[in-house]
Amino acid sequence: MVTKIQIAGKLKFYSKPYGRQWKWRYQVHGHMIEPKIKIPKGLENAKIIDPLHPETIPKIDLPKWTPPRRHPLLESFFPQLSIKDNPNYHETPIKMFDNSTKFHAGIDQVCLLTKTQPVKGIPSIITNSTHGQDLTSQDEMVKNYLKQSLAFNPTKQPCPSLKIPNDPKFVIGKQYGTPHKRQMFILLNNLIRLSNTNLFKRNHTSLLTREVLENCDLEAIVNRGGEYISIKRNVDFCLFSKTSLPTIVFGQDLEKTSAYEFINMYPIFPTIDLKDQHIYNLEKNCLIDNRSDLNGKIVQTIININDDDFTNEQDVSRLIMLLFGTAYAQANMMKLPVNQDGLLLKPLVVNGISVTNQRFNYATFQLNTLNFKDNKGIKNIVFYDDQGQNEIYMNRPTVDNLPYPTQKNIQRLALRNLQYNPEVFQKFLAYFSFGSK
Repeated sequence: MVTKIQIAGKLKFYSKPYGRQWKWRYQVHGHMIEPKIKIPKGLENAKIIDPLHPETIPKIDLPKWTPPRRHPLLESFFPQLSIKDNPNYHETPIKMFDNSTKFHAGIDQVCLLTKTQPVKGIPSIITNSTHGQDLTSQDEMVKNYLKQSLAFNPTKQPCPSLKIPNDPKFVIGKQYGTPHKRQMFILLNNLIRLSNTNLFKRNHTSLLTREVLENCDLEAIVNRGGEYISIKRNVDFCLFSKTSLPTIVFGQDLEKTSAYEFINMYPIFPTIDLKDQHIYNLEKNCLIDNRSDLNGKIVQTIININDDDFTNEQDVSRLIMLLFGTAYAQANMMKLPVNQDGLLLKPLVVNGISVTNQRFNYATFQLNTLNFKDNKGIKNIVFYDDQGQNEIYMNRPTVDNLPYPTQKNIQRLALRNLQYNPEVFQKFLAYFSFGSK
């Protein structure tokens, strides 16, 4: 007689869920049968790889993968390395000239640092480069460029908050418009294009030998009397050419610079306004721009935009220091020959234009010597424009002469009563076209 236990054993397979029935059946009653390989007659002599028993492939010794310590986006959440962990860290600092440097003694101080004799005025050889050209027909073009830079720019950026000096508590909220540096950048782009058009009329081959680049890095380290000075700036526009600018001062006029005496700043050091820099590499070569398409071209003119509240003399002194660093870096990159006294056999000339809001400053630097151990011997020469009316438009609205100085009111006043100064563009064209053949 069949018992209940035997019946339960027969029905055990069906008492589980369907998914577990075959699993229990395989665990209790057997194993999978390995199928035999059926080889066709045409492949009897061929080498067949059994997929169930493949040949073991020898392992390749690959480099062990080490996962990154942390994701770059999470770097700010972890403690940063100290400045002393940098491989270029030195206990002895050097002096550094950057964008925020303000020379309290002005031109005399920067001439002492660069061993340079200052000369007021623009050289006649530069002003004669545009002699005989009628630029009155282009005044309307420059006026339109001014209006475009002031108001007709579609990109709106957050402007800094304006404060009224007479009422410090009254602060205007955030406004969107065109910042001053962006305005001058748009204006300079148009002026450079207009200047190239004038050069193309005179000589169409001049554009083949000249090239304007934006955002060029300048790095140079100068040993001035045993103290190293690092010049590190970003230049907004650089004009490169295959030939250097012609020499301005030579012969007896150059020898007269040895009698020039610098200002005595004792007991203040001339480097008092320069910052201390502990991370530097004295073996690093001078650099003007690391783009490979320059093919050994030489810097002729640099144009820099400043957006700060420096005085006119402080802005000119900063331009002189920038020109000195550019000329020194170019001389080292070209490896110009010098005599036993450190004088260059062929002086190097670089032009410079500095733009602050609506004011243009012009300077020409001639590098004559690479001997900066002392103040003796022949000095370098710099020509700077000392005229007071270098504003491209005279009636720039300020916070003081507006009842409610919003960005729209400033643009509206500048567009309605724009007093254009044509002399500024004439000087700009003279500096830009100087040295073009």
